[in-house]
Amino acid sequence: MSVFLPTPESVANLFTSLLGREVEVSLNRRLISEVAIAASYSDDSAKRVAVCLLDMNLGASLGAALSLVPKAVADNAGDAVELPEGILENLHEVLNISAQFFYNEDTERISLENIYPPPDEFPLDIIPLIDQKENRVDMRVDIQGYRSGNIAFLALDGIHSE
Repeated sequence: MSVFLPTPESVANLFTSLLGREVEVSLNRRLISEVAIAASYSDDSAKRVAVCLLDMNLGASLGAALSLVPKAVADNAGDAVELPEGILENLHEVLNISAQFFYNEDTERISLENIYPPPDEFPLDIIPLIDQKENRVDMRVDIQGYRSGNIAFLALDGIHSE
């Protein structure tokens, strides 16, 4: 099964709507240098078809901004070894909703399978994907009032062509 990869515009629109604040997203030509969080997505047959990778700053900012956690708390979480429970729960919700980036009304539904925040170890089949250059889009995300960070969306079996 092939999946869609989002555009910076679609990511900005969803995150702005979800977080209730301005979010700017641009393509990032560099791969994420410090992947801290991974999310895996599967189709209806439970086959993993996509992965999302984030750095710690963006994970903390997305989780904090969803419930208006103060910037100072988000900054501390971005510098920590692991995310506080409330921020992690919010990030889980953001990544769950982000599953919609990978499909449309004409394709099979894709759902969040799991999230791997620190200090959890990534599954062995996700580790090589960190350096995957094909079927991937990397983005820089700037959330008004919070730290910026990096995110990557990866299709495991190819990109759906419209």
